[in-house]
Amino acid sequence: LSKWVLEQQAGAFARRYDWLRIASLRFHWLLESEGRAREISRGSPFVWRHLWAYTNTAAAARACLRAVSAEFTGHERFYIVAPRTVVDEPSEELARRHFPDTPIRGALGGNAGFFSCARAEQILGWRHDEE
Repeated sequence: LSKWVLEQQAGAFARRYDWLRIASLRFHWLLESEGRAREISRGSPFVWRHLWAYTNTAAAARACLRAVSAEFTGHERFYIVAPRTVVDEPSEELARRHFPDTPIRGALGGNAGFFSCARAEQILGWRHDEE
């Protein structure tokens, strides 16, 4: 709730001062590598609560740098998350088992992540897996 409130405030500031650029970066479980995320996930009965997602710290740092130099005005929100889950089970099976009453929108083929970072790619030019 506190994150949402801060994003609402950011939006209000950006509406009041049309020259402002505010990027709200929504990071998810920052870790140094996918391997470490997989290792921790194997021992956690609660990994489903996080939608089997993580963010590499180097990718997160790149997102921060791109956010401060991006050419946009106003307030924008960006998910900064790896594009794949950290478990071997296909994403569609995970969704159907853990969230049976939730409609599936979009493609969840293979180990596709449950977060869309398309906005970060479109506006910031950011991709999690770039070198």
